[in-house]
Amino acid sequence: MFFGMTFLFSLIVLAVNAWGASYISFYSNRTGQSDIYIIDTNGKNLRNLTNHPAGDYSATWAPDGRSFAFRSNRDGAFEIYIKTFNEAQVRRLTNHPEGADSDPAWSPDGNWIAFISQRPDGHHIYKIDINGKNLSP
Repeated sequence: MFFGMTFLFSLIVLAVNAWGASYISFYSNRTGQSDIYIIDTNGKNLRNLTNHPAGDYSATWAPDGRSFAFRSNRDGAFEIYIKTFNEAQVRRLTNHPEGADSDPAWSPDGNWIAFISQRPDGHHIYKIDINGKNLSP
C-alpha cells in the first residue's frame, strides 16, 4: 500500500514539475544507484543532478525553480536535503537519526518545506524553514 501511494505521489509530482517548465524531473537507478535527473520535455538533454552513491528520491522544486528539495539516505538515515540547480553543494535540511523523513513539499512562497517524518510513535507531518530552523509539527 505504501509503495503504491508513494508511486502515485511521485507521478503527481512529476506532472507538477513538468507544468510550465521546459524540463521534467524524476529519479532513476539507471546507473545502479538512485539519483535525481532532469530531461527536456522534448526528451533531450538528460542530466543527473545528484550523482551520489546513496539513494536520492522525491525531488520537488522551489516555486522560483532555482532549487529543489529531495529525500536521501546519504548520511545514514533518510533526511530532507536542498540543492540549488547547477551547483554542486547539497545541504541537509532535517536531522532526525531515529526516524525517516520523506515527501518534501515547498510552501507557495518558498520559505518553508512540509514533509512526512516517521518517528518512533508513528508518521507525522512537519514543517521547517528552508534555513533548517523552526521545525514544527
